[in-house]
Parts: sequence; C-alpha cells; structure tokens
Amino acid sequence: MKFGYITTTNKEFVAVCRKGRPAFDFILKMTGIEPKYLHSVPVLLNENLIHSEIQKRLEERKDIKDDIPTYSGRFKEEEVFVYKEYNDIKLKLCTTGFDNFIIFLITLLESVDKTGLKHYFFYASNHREFTDYLNMNAV
Repeated sequence: MKFGYITTTNKEFVAVCRKGRPAFDFILKMTGIEPKYLHSVPVLLNENLIHSEIQKRLEERKDIKDDIPTYSGRFKEEEVFVYKEYNDIKLKLCTTGFDNFIIFLITLLESVDKTGLKHYFFYASNHREFTDYLNMNAV
C-alpha cells in the first residue's frame, strides 16, 4: 500500500491519502505531479479546484443513501463523525465512506487559509516512512 502525505512548508501534517482512492487521484490531477517514492515534492493547492470538487461531492451526497456503518456499542459517535464548516454550512461528516473525501478536501482548504497555497506531497509505503521524513533534520 502507498500513501501520499500533504504537509505545510514547515513539515506540519495536513492530510493523508491512499493510492488508488479519490483523494490521491485528485491531488495528482490538481497538481500535475508524478509522485516519487520517499521524495517530498512542492505542490500548489488550487483553491478553485478544491471548492469545485467539494461542491460537486456535496451535490452527489444529497442523492446517495447514507453509507454510515453501524457503530452503536462499538464506537463513540465522536470516533465516527467529524464536524466541519464549509461556506457557513455546518456539516456532520462520517469518517468512513463517501464523506471521507469531503473531509479531506475541506481539510486542504483549511490549511490553505492558514498557511497559504504552497504545500508538499510526500509519497511513502507506510506511516513509519512518513514519520522518519518528518523527523529528518528536526531540531
């Protein structure tokens, strides 16, 4: 399994996406990068494309059946749902299934608002490789 990690220019974690999933494909399409194993590549996040994709997904979400897993008795509600705000709309999103991509996109926008458009994409086989990358040259 391969993962793409989005970080700020200061190596602060923003989001992770798995190869073959919509979030990973979206990042590659938006930035035009070709990921290189264990390399950090600068990327510019395009706010307009992110907004457009969020709006598209929220429209699709209206027409699909909830894919919320049965969690009662196994997980707490706060482990299954996150609350995000987008365009002054408060959203209750499930951390699994269809909503997960929406969470990813809104998280990217939040990071752009906080740190600017420039970010980095790091491509690795596992989370340990990413942790090693973060710790490289750490003070």
